[in-house]
Amino acid sequence: TATTAGLLLCSSVALGKTASSTMHVSLEVESSCTFSSDDLDFGSHSTNTITELKANTLLHVTCSKGTSYAVGTTATALELTHNVSDKVAYKLFSDSAETIEFNSTKPLAAALGTGNENKIPLFGVIAASALSSVPAGSYSQDIALTVTY
Repeated sequence: TATTAGLLLCSSVALGKTASSTMHVSLEVESSCTFSSDDLDFGSHSTNTITELKANTLLHVTCSKGTSYAVGTTATALELTHNVSDKVAYKLFSDSAETIEFNSTKPLAAALGTGNENKIPLFGVIAASALSSVPAGSYSQDIALTVTY
């Protein structure tokens, strides 16, 4: 048809001049972290248990590559509570040798994010004979943990 022939003619016309421009393309990647923790469970023990009780768990931190972060807690008292007045104190450590304590004044050592999950071990210890002065029952505490980056 005549319309098709006209379109073919236009598409074969050579263009001789050009103009140019520069386009700036950008992206800002913000640092980020995700954080979760497994529960710490000391299990079931009798009130006449005289040995130190130990348990461990994992903290899961994923921060963007190159992001410095530290794990902390706002809990000022690490005590498992039953019926408000009955308490069992415990301590948290970042090492199995129990030399690096973790509490509200002693955060875990700073680390550098890789973009992959970092599994951080945490160790709990209840002193020997701590159960001898408390009644039987369920003891628990929810503590707030934070990742600062």
